[in-house]
Amino acid sequence: LQGFLQSATSAPRFAYYVRRHIELDGDQHGPLALRLVNSLCDTDEKTTAAIAAARRAIELRIQLWDGVLQQLDSTC
Repeated sequence: LQGFLQSATSAPRFAYYVRRHIELDGDQHGPLALRLVNSLCDTDEKTTAAIAAARRAIELRIQLWDGVLQQLDSTC
């Protein structure tokens, strides 16, 4: 969190993007995504596949942001 506060000063547009993304996920995208998943996952097999895909997506997102952090650390 401290690093993000420093980023808000040195990279205000990026800080705005992150804050806005969090707001949209919580207020709009999250509830809509939940409704979509509930409507599509009407069997155990589909639910299992959706959970596996979500886990993989999270793993890849972590790799993405770890890479962003490495780039920032190497240039700052």
